[in-house]
Amino acid sequence: MARYRMKTQTFLDAQGVKGAWMFVLAPLVQLAAWRWIPNPVVSDIVMLASGAAFLFGFVLLLTGREQHSTVDEVKSE
Repeated sequence: MARYRMKTQTFLDAQGVKGAWMFVLAPLVQLAAWRWIPNPVVSDIVMLASGAAFLFGFVLLLTGREQHSTVDEVKSE
């Protein structure tokens, strides 16, 4: 009876890397807008845009993955 070994690796493609950066940096931009922009209208616009970028980055992070699998036959003794 033949036996097989399967090895799978998951990588981020360019879309996933962009999503990861957006997912990480958007809350920092929100914090900066809340803390250092004195105009409340501009601050709210920046916070809403970075909130949307956070969600969009999460979607890109989920969809921007690649999986590479290799299947090898294991010799039985």
